[in-house]
Amino acid sequence: RLESKLHKSIDHFSYPFGSSEEVNEREFAIVKECGFKTSTTTRWGNVFQEHRDHKECLPRIPVNEKRDLHDVKFLRLSINGAIPCMINKFKRIVTV
Repeated sequence: RLESKLHKSIDHFSYPFGSSEEVNEREFAIVKECGFKTSTTTRWGNVFQEHRDHKECLPRIPVNEKRDLHDVKFLRLSINGAIPCMINKFKRIVTV
């Protein structure tokens, strides 16, 4: 419906609620079936080359206005990947 209204292809999807309790294999399969090139979960993480086989459930680095605008150092640590690495105990793939 959106594609027909926008006259543009929608290739990427972002789960509105994408924690491991909210999306799993069933939702990943639906997104793949719909033909999206990539989709992002709400799981904190860095994207690595190893994610090439997990494009339907990519992690992301969330930006929170209240938290990040008051502490730019925290935002920098998130963006450069330090905080996501620590949260995930240096695990590279955080899809499941």
